Amino acid sequence: MRFHLPFIALLCFAPITAAEISLSLNQKEWKNQPTEKPAHFDRDGFLLFEKQQHILLDPKYSKKLPKERLMLRARVRVDQPNRWGGILSYSQDNGNYERGWLLGFTHDRFTFKLSTGKSFIQATSPFPFILGQSYDLAARYDGKEMQLYVDGVLVAKNKAAGAIAYPDIPTPLVVGAYKDKDEFYPMLGRIESLSIGSKLADTNQIKKEAAANQYPFAVRPSISFLKAGEALIEWESSHSGPSMINFGTSPEMGTIIKSESSTTNHSIVLKHLEPSTVYHFRIGVIHQGKRILAPPMSFDTTMNYLPAQLPANEAFKANAKTQAFVNTLVKKHGAHFSGHALVLGGVDARLSYELAKNTRLKVTIIDRDADRVQQLRQTLYQAGVYGSRIEVLHAPNDDIPLGSCLANLIVSERALAGEVLPYPEAECKRLTRPSGGQILTPTLSYTRPKLPGSSEWTHQYGDSENRSYIPDSLAGAHTQEDFTIQWIGRPGADFGIDRQNRIPAPLAVNGLTFLQGFNRMIGLDAYNGQVLWSKEIPDLRRLNVPHDCSNWCADQNNIYFALADRAWVIDAASGERTANLKLTHKERDTHDWAYIAVNGDVLIGSTVPKGSHFKEFWNKSNWFDQVGNEKSITQICSDKVFAYKQSSLKGLWAYGKGLIINSSITLTKDQLYFLEARHPDLKVQGAGRVFDNKLWLDTYVVCLDPSNGRKRWEKKIPPFSHVSERSGFIQAMHGQVSDVGYLMVASEGIFANGKFTGKGHFVAHQYDSKGTVKWSVHSPWQSNNHGTHIAHPIVFPDKVFLHPYAYQIEDGKKIDTRVTNISGCPTPVGYPSGLIYRSSGSGATRILCIWSIQNQKNTGWKRLRPSCWLNYLPSQGMVIMSEGGGGCSCGGWIETSVSLIPIKHTH
Repeated sequence: MRFHLPFIALLCFAPITAAEISLSLNQKEWKNQPTEKPAHFDRDGFLLFEKQQHILLDPKYSKKLPKERLMLRARVRVDQPNRWGGILSYSQDNGNYERGWLLGFTHDRFTFKLSTGKSFIQATSPFPFILGQSYDLAARYDGKEMQLYVDGVLVAKNKAAGAIAYPDIPTPLVVGAYKDKDEFYPMLGRIESLSIGSKLADTNQIKKEAAANQYPFAVRPSISFLKAGEALIEWESSHSGPSMINFGTSPEMGTIIKSESSTTNHSIVLKHLEPSTVYHFRIGVIHQGKRILAPPMSFDTTMNYLPAQLPANEAFKANAKTQAFVNTLVKKHGAHFSGHALVLGGVDARLSYELAKNTRLKVTIIDRDADRVQQLRQTLYQAGVYGSRIEVLHAPNDDIPLGSCLANLIVSERALAGEVLPYPEAECKRLTRPSGGQILTPTLSYTRPKLPGSSEWTHQYGDSENRSYIPDSLAGAHTQEDFTIQWIGRPGADFGIDRQNRIPAPLAVNGLTFLQGFNRMIGLDAYNGQVLWSKEIPDLRRLNVPHDCSNWCADQNNIYFALADRAWVIDAASGERTANLKLTHKERDTHDWAYIAVNGDVLIGSTVPKGSHFKEFWNKSNWFDQVGNEKSITQICSDKVFAYKQSSLKGLWAYGKGLIINSSITLTKDQLYFLEARHPDLKVQGAGRVFDNKLWLDTYVVCLDPSNGRKRWEKKIPPFSHVSERSGFIQAMHGQVSDVGYLMVASEGIFANGKFTGKGHFVAHQYDSKGTVKWSVHSPWQSNNHGTHIAHPIVFPDKVFLHPYAYQIEDGKKIDTRVTNISGCPTPVGYPSGLIYRSSGSGATRILCIWSIQNQKNTGWKRLRPSCWLNYLPSQGMVIMSEGGGGCSCGGWIETSVSLIPIKHTH
């Protein structure tokens, strides 16, 4: 039997044979099928299932179902997971009586079940589907093996033998539900096409047919906000040709705009967008006479933080000298020049207006004369521009009442007119932002360097060595009293995922900081919090970083960001994508880019099977820390690592032998380390998500030369005390580098008499540069919940913290110190004077806390609540913390981003 549901909603069956059924039904005839609540068609001609609707085919057709070989195909969208969900089924499951077959889903995983006379044999996708997204499913049985394909990729298989055993009691052939003698579980969603038959398609056919139904993206869409009410959507298709976008404020959309490009690169500017509004959109293409649509996506203009543009205004028309001055600035920095500008000494606001009109700078005019201040305020207010882009501050004395280190640009309208700079040079330098802030006046030209002792946070755990420590001195600050607020502001709780549960950490380089949220990212000035740029990226989300790896890193000029089968190169200052790096042609259809790190001129990446990364975030299981829980011990594993030359973006080498545990990959200038699992059964499973204990039974530490991929050494890891093939578990695995060499740290549950005791320990093995284990320790967990049992080690030059204890790097001996009051889900980080983490403090359930190495005590900020992994960075001479508490019910705090600066840096 073979039937289809195309856009015109006709069901067409092939000519009848011994194993196939012939039938033709239109929409009217579907409604006459024997069911109390028949499915109906939506406006696109897809079968819609929403209120226990389903379709029962006439019993005469089930008598012709194939027995020896079976091929099921479906293009389906599921809008709600279910304990047992059926898309197409002819089955009975009543105690020990299991017969027939079913293509459906269990909770949020697609599954194919089949009986050859005994219990159901099943093949279940290891990856969850995304609600509301269409998938091509193929289920194949050849009498020996059953296989399940999702979007043309083989995701699961299982051995089976013999003819299909069909029920010998009355059984419905059902579309859109799991239904047998005594159970009924209808689906919520849409079915776009279906087929049943005995003719088996091979892997290439399945892949080709699935690709024909998918929009041929090469680079996934991103939305960049250009100015208030305006956004640019960009994407690349795999095939040249016209494309279009349908968008609107409701899921039905309605406004269609065609791309003017007939090549593979497409971009469309959307204008007149309403503020604080969610827009839905869908990209489409006509390819070989067939309409192909991408999955529905959305973006939120609430995240458009760019300032309003100022129109030309004759009242503020600048003279030639002022125009030339501003033009030189724009030529050097670009029209996207953002941040905070101070204009010392106002005349008529023409310079300020010209700056604001031609850049994204927020401008503050500062003047000693109260009457002039009032006059400038009135003039700007009457022009309708006061407050949002330009403000005027009265500062009668030499001390300007503003915080230090905040101005990207300091100029003087009075000095430009030939007068003396109205404020002392030392005061001007105090206000200038480190890492490139400038004073530009006829008598003073100054560019401020980095803060003394400051450092960069370029990767998930500091740098590519994964130490969770960077040598930013923070001017010796080690208690809460040593800091003051530098800025407080965006983004807020609406930017991120609920509690920001274990998403990639922010980055901070060269005076900038970058954050990820719910399918979006943003660039900020680290010293004043001004928004540089923001992007909505519908496919961005990656969670569960403790059991995976981050999807981005940075150097002084660029962000390197992995998405689907590419890595984007993004200009750090402007947010513009300047290049993209590709997986090989062979891997683009089957794999995603996983690990990414840069060290010097080498960029390292890795590949995982498509769909491996965790994206689901709702409910407790998606905190990924439940002790011994399958989802919480699952590791994301790559099957290959490779290298690009960063300066030329040319491929260098690739390596792949076993499964490479993503959380263990660590890069230095001269070594690339990782754990590689080589148990033969693991390769057969072929999935990127692995919770099988075989992952730890035949596993090696591998050291490669990152410049050429040649192996320097490999050593099998020591066996674990409580892990065997059938019992025990590793809660988390972390790889990092110390001054001695590679440091492997596993979090292992402790068992006694075959039962888990509720306790565990961190097992650490310190390797030297030649692969010899120099020392090993077992450090007990502080607790078995809320993240302390999976916390990342902190590797100082002379010691390592395995929470809450510390050990000497040289010999592994325990140090007489114990970090106090670590609590909650985040992981601590370190800097020379102490640790930063979340603590349960007096009068508050969760607070940002600093623990001093000097006095062995902690102090904190009661209203600042860290996220559920890592959102606070000791970097750029400050502690930078993005908002991470939105959605949590364990206390009250300010749901805002904040930067704290040592008081010594403000003088």
